[in-house]
Amino acid sequence: MSSSSKVDPQTGKLTSPSKRITNRLFNGGAAWSPDGESIAYYSWQNDERHIVIRSAKTGEERDFLPKLTPLSDQPVWFPDGRSLLLHSYDGKLTQVDVKTGDCRVLLEGARVTPYPFHPAGYAAFDTDVIFAADGRSIYYFAAQDGPKQTRVVRFDLQDKSEKEISHFDGVGSRLALSPDGAQLVFNASLPAPDGKTEPAIVIISTSGGEPKEVCRCGNGDFFNWSKDGKRLFFT
Repeated sequence: MSSSSKVDPQTGKLTSPSKRITNRLFNGGAAWSPDGESIAYYSWQNDERHIVIRSAKTGEERDFLPKLTPLSDQPVWFPDGRSLLLHSYDGKLTQVDVKTGDCRVLLEGARVTPYPFHPAGYAAFDTDVIFAADGRSIYYFAAQDGPKQTRVVRFDLQDKSEKEISHFDGVGSRLALSPDGAQLVFNASLPAPDGKTEPAIVIISTSGGEPKEVCRCGNGDFFNWSKDGKRLFFT
């Protein structure tokens, strides 16, 4: 099931009880539309990952099965709120209309760079893909030469050019853009003094520069920015 509740951004405490919003059995990856009127989430049915669009006002849901298996932990809304961006196991980018479920290849020949350092240990194109503030570019992780070195990349959807924003030693996941579009935050498995790795939350500027650790957070998992961009929520 999926649930919702209100949160005090100052304290992080829930200010209303959790409320069930669906009776579907296995769900995940909830993402609010840019206007806050709808929520998109994945629902697993008969071993297939469906996309569900739910109206926040009426509770009405539209359910459709895309022609490919999406990889992102969350559906990614286009800035205009009319469609979702998905990427598949072959790295292709696809646009899905949220009203009709129609799919089309976003750019012929354009695909996400392989990122073989997935924490589960398999090589795939499995990396978060998110829009830049201008809506014409996307960000994602890509492997760099060397053992578990990661590049943070900006890809221009118009001219298909790729630009490195930053890089770090370790593995990244859960990439998210700040509300003002100036910073990226993500989970990272970073080298530890004992030769193992430690999870951390890391921020970088979208204009480039060195990554900055916010905290080494045990087994914490990044959740999202606050609406004002002053706080980060993680579990």
